[in-house]
Amino acid sequence: MSYDFKLMFVYHGSMMLLFATGQNLSLATEVAIAAVVLSACTLLAVRHRRKTPWVWLGISPSRLLGAAATVLLGGLFLSAAVPLFPPTNPGALPWYLAGLGIILFATLHTLRLVAFAEADYFTSPAPRRSSELPWRRLVRLMFCIFFLVVWLDGVASFYYFGVTFRDGSPIPTAAQTEPLSNHGKVVYVAPSQKRLLTTLQTGMAFGIPSAFLLGAILHFIIGIKLIPNAPTLEEWRRRREQGSG
Repeated sequence: MSYDFKLMFVYHGSMMLLFATGQNLSLATEVAIAAVVLSACTLLAVRHRRKTPWVWLGISPSRLLGAAATVLLGGLFLSAAVPLFPPTNPGALPWYLAGLGIILFATLHTLRLVAFAEADYFTSPAPRRSSELPWRRLVRLMFCIFFLVVWLDGVASFYYFGVTFRDGSPIPTAAQTEPLSNHGKVVYVAPSQKRLLTTLQTGMAFGIPSAFLLGAILHFIIGIKLIPNAPTLEEWRRRREQGSG
């Protein structure tokens, strides 16, 4: 594990400690603490990086698109919780700050500015030409599209549930007749809202286990690597030995 990756966990753990404090701190205090921890982690990372022979390999258009997709999808994930747990609530803000830390690290990793393995700062992976059959790449692409659809359905389900529950009526009305419960609290929503929510939740309930099962079959039985350019375990060990040497 790289030094930067460890620092990311330090930041994340600090935000989880803030999250556990609940309503004991103000929003300004929580933001200030997060800024101090993030700044300290950044300074430590820069100091450590100067001790390595790391050289930035630059980025490609595909990596720029990947970084943009990381920010977009991460933002969608965090926004799904806003209706029920707004970031203006001191009890919820640390959760958003922790999520932003993960998104930031993932984006920097896509831009090749940080790495998951310490060996990556000492040795650059040799370029490899893929000899994979075209049908395997097509199957992987189809699985990625399926996984993305399931993920978007889950995010939409949580977001729509939050909006529908937040705007629900505490008592039945002429337009809002369907009950919707959340942790023991019941509100009433329109039948069309309840049908759409049921559709989204059904898709998520079947889609998530299907994606995990299909991914396991492709990866472990058929032998299609879901992350095509990921190094093998032997390559990780060799690069680690080179870095420590």
